[in-house]
Amino acid sequence: MTKTEAAWLAGLIDGEGCFHIGRKPAEGNRKNPTYRFVLHITMGCERTIRHVHAITRKGSVHPVPGGPRTNKAWMWVCDGRRAKPLVQEILPFLITKLAEAEIALQFLSLPVTPHRNRCGRFIAADHDLVLRRSLLWDEMRCAKPRSRFRKTSAEDEVVSAVLKGWRYGNQYNHGVAARRQRALPQI
Repeated sequence: MTKTEAAWLAGLIDGEGCFHIGRKPAEGNRKNPTYRFVLHITMGCERTIRHVHAITRKGSVHPVPGGPRTNKAWMWVCDGRRAKPLVQEILPFLITKLAEAEIALQFLSLPVTPHRNRCGRFIAADHDLVLRRSLLWDEMRCAKPRSRFRKTSAEDEVVSAVLKGWRYGNQYNHGVAARRQRALPQI
């Protein structure tokens, strides 16, 4: 993808795209919730969506049926680790969704844990990794422009202290901040 195409795609994502970390609660044999990153663009012009697919050579295109009050639309979806190089390429050109893209890159940089061992039993992920994923999922929700989940400044300080502890390997900060995070009232 050329720089011009990357800038065009960043503008399109700023206006019509969505960075999303989905969360599926723990159920059955799973002890922890599962998280999944998705980048998608939805709009009514099929030609534009097909062009996005052509220049990125990633993801897939799906029709979105219209309802009684909406027209038919088209959606380009790129999910998981395949999206990481694409997000890195468009990052310098993003404006509106820059914070969401940075959170997405942090999420995509976390290690992947296997779901099952050789015997087919579910493997519980490391508690710190589960906590990091949960915090980044929450950060993504709060980074949305019209989010009803916006944090207060005290909550922001706790979350940034937790993430700093992980970035710099400071286990003491991580432990203190994690205890503070658990003590905060749920929004």
